[in-house]
Amino acid sequence: MGSCCYPASRKVYSYNSMSNGVSVKIRSKGLERALRALGDFAEMGKEAGAIRLNQLFRDHFAALHNERHRDGGSGFYAKASDSVFHRVTREGIYVGTKQQGLRQRLKGGEIRPRKAKALTIPIHPDAYGKRASDSSLGDLFMIRSQSGVALLGRSDGDQFIPYYLLLKSVNQDADPSVIPSEADIMNTLTPALRDTLNIIKRRN
Repeated sequence: MGSCCYPASRKVYSYNSMSNGVSVKIRSKGLERALRALGDFAEMGKEAGAIRLNQLFRDHFAALHNERHRDGGSGFYAKASDSVFHRVTREGIYVGTKQQGLRQRLKGGEIRPRKAKALTIPIHPDAYGKRASDSSLGDLFMIRSQSGVALLGRSDGDQFIPYYLLLKSVNQDADPSVIPSEADIMNTLTPALRDTLNIIKRRN
């Protein structure tokens, strides 16, 4: 059996369409060479790699939750971490998350309301992770500021407390950092394949 080569490639993964999340297909010429080196144990190597990549994605989303939702927030990335999955096929290794909205953050683009007349953008800590219809927020109503900005909020005595900014649409920048980098993926996958090869060598 030959030595297990490093699964390196200019293009390590590709995105797959999911209606509610993101699936990443890990496949490269280096990975294929490494799996050929494993011979009859290639499936074992892929499964070992998939399990470690699953943990990598979970840890990555958990770290994003701690970085971006320190004040509570919606728990978006914590939910992404909880919904990570993986599967192994002939074509390669798939790992992803079922969290709705992750693909939008990754790829960016325009966001428009589907049913409502406007997007509700939380601007008050009590509104994070809640719909505007949530009864715990009280009776909300809309006003327009002197500059014409539409706000949804409630009254507190003589004071208006804004909870949401109302917008017809927003353009979200692409954010590739919402999933692990190619370097992190390969730095996780390569040791898993090496370890599998070492186990096989010890058995023989």
